[in-house]
Amino acid sequence: MKLARLRTAQGSVTAEVALALPGLIFVSYLMILSVLLVGQQMRCRDAASAVARAIARGESDKAVEQLFEQAAPARAQISTNVSDTVVDVVVTWKFPAAGPTRFLPAVSAHSVAPMES
Repeated sequence: MKLARLRTAQGSVTAEVALALPGLIFVSYLMILSVLLVGQQMRCRDAASAVARAIARGESDKAVEQLFEQAAPARAQISTNVSDTVVDVVVTWKFPAAGPTRFLPAVSAHSVAPMES
């Protein structure tokens, strides 16, 4: 009786693992993507802040461009608006348009700095 019960349960653990493994891999993939997005968001925020301060101090365009290239993630885009009183900087980054990551949202950061005299 016991032997018959054991034979019917053989392979059930393997089948359960085979069904659960793709879900576990997908959840792990989503977690890695979210950590990457948060990291890129932080880099965009730091770059926007550094560039806004540099422009407000009156640094040269070349120095500002160098600072942006060092602080921002690769393929990031920058938008600046300079007025008499403030500098407004927006840095945007998006995943490359290949694979399933093309559906993920772009991350951006906005920073404002007062002009220094």
